Amino acid sequence: MSLHRQHRLPSASSVAAGSIAVIKVPVGNRRYRAIDLKCWNDGELMSESTMKSLIKLVSFKINGVSRFELTATDIIDLLNKYKDRAFKLGNLLIPLADDYAKYQTFEEMLTWNTGNVSTFDIEITIDSTAVNPRIEGFAFETLPETSSDGKTQVVHNLGAIRECHVFNYRTSGAGDLEIADLPKGNGSLAAIHLKSADITGLRLVCDNFEVYGADIDVYDLMLSEIGTRVPQSGYVHIDQMILDRLADVLALKSIQDFRLIVTTSQATDIRCVMETINTPVLT
Repeated sequence: MSLHRQHRLPSASSVAAGSIAVIKVPVGNRRYRAIDLKCWNDGELMSESTMKSLIKLVSFKINGVSRFELTATDIIDLLNKYKDRAFKLGNLLIPLADDYAKYQTFEEMLTWNTGNVSTFDIEITIDSTAVNPRIEGFAFETLPETSSDGKTQVVHNLGAIRECHVFNYRTSGAGDLEIADLPKGNGSLAAIHLKSADITGLRLVCDNFEVYGADIDVYDLMLSEIGTRVPQSGYVHIDQMILDRLADVLALKSIQDFRLIVTTSQATDIRCVMETINTPVLT
C-alpha cells in the first residue's frame, strides 16, 4: 500500500507580466505524481481561454536540463482533455505518473523521483499582457516506503519519465512535408501530436515499415473506441499507448529511418508535440 501526500510547493519567484516565474521544487527522496499550478489574473482565477493566452510556456528542469516544455494550451488539450480530464477553473494540472496505465506498478513507474536529483525547477513564462498575475504550486506525491528492516526508507532515484518537447515546422504549400529530424536518442516514442487544421493525411514510417497510415478519421475512431482517448479538434494524434500499456512504446534508438510524412491542403504552420518515455542520464 502506498501513502500519498498533497501539499503546497514553495512560493514562486518573479511572478509578473512578461516574466519567467520559478518554483523550486523540494528534492531528496521524493516521488512526484502530479503538479498543479493554480493561476490568477487581475484577481480572478484564470479561465481556460485566459490561461491558454497568458501562460506561454511551462518548463520542468532537472539539474538545469529541460525535460518537459509545453504551453498551457498543450497541457490542457493533450495531457488533460485528450485523456478525458476536464479543465478546472484556474488550475493547470500536469500529470507525471500515468494514472491510465494498467496495474499499480506501471501507474507509478513514471513518477518523477528525486533521490539523486540536485535541483528540480518549474519555470512558467507569463505573457506581457497579464495583469497582476499570481501563481501557486501544489504537488501530489507518493511517499517512499520503508525498507524490509523497518528502519530506513527505500531511496527512489530518477528513473523513466515522460518527456515532452515541441518542434515547429512550416509547409510551403499543399502537398507532402517529410519530417525526418525528430530526435531518436531521447527514449521511446509514446505519442506525437500535430497541431494544424490543414493536415489531411499523415504517415509514420520506421525503416520502411509503415507504422501509421490510416485515414485520420478512422484513427480518431480507434483512439476513442478501442482506446480511451478524446481526440482534440485541430490536432492529429499518433498514440503508441492507445491501450494504456507502457510496454507498447516504440523504441527509437535502433531505428535508422524515422519519418513523418504530413499532407496538408495549403501552406501552414505545424506544431509537433513529441512525448517520449526516457530515463535521463543526470549531469
